[in-house]
Amino acid sequence: MGRGRHKPKREKRKPRMEGTRKCRRYWKERELERGEEERAIRDRAWQLRLTPIDRTKLHTRSVMGSFGVPCFVGRYYLDWRFTCRDCGKAEVWTGAQQKWWFEDAGGEMEQIAIRCRNCRRKERERKAEARRVHFEGLERKRRMKAEKS
Repeated sequence: MGRGRHKPKREKRKPRMEGTRKCRRYWKERELERGEEERAIRDRAWQLRLTPIDRTKLHTRSVMGSFGVPCFVGRYYLDWRFTCRDCGKAEVWTGAQQKWWFEDAGGEMEQIAIRCRNCRRKERERKAEARRVHFEGLERKRRMKAEKS
C-alpha cells in the first residue's frame, strides 16, 4: 500500500441565514416585478386588440410533441399577411380567425392560410363536384356488375 495522506473530515457548515434571507427577498422582489411585467404586457395587448392563445386547445401532428411548437406560437395571435395561392390577391389572416381555426375548429398548428375566402369556396365546390362524380362512377360500376351477374 502506498503512503496516503488522510484528510481530516470537514465539519458540515451551517447555512448562513443572512444569505438565505437575501436570496428569498431577491426572489420575492423578482416575482413582484414579473407580475408587473405580465400586467403591462396584458394591458398593451388589450390596447392593440391582440387575441390571446389558449395553448391547451392547440393540436399538432408533430412527432416532436410539445418540442415541435412552431415559432409563431407566443402569447397572442398576430395578424398574418399572405398572398392567395390561386388568385394572387394579398390577404390578412386575422388573430380572431386564427383563434377560431386553431382552438375551435381543431386545425393543426402547422397549417396556415394559403387561399382567400373566395378561392377557398371555389376549392370546396371543386372538391365536392369531384367527389360526386367519383361516387357516381362507383355506383355505375356496381350496377353494371350486378347486371352481368
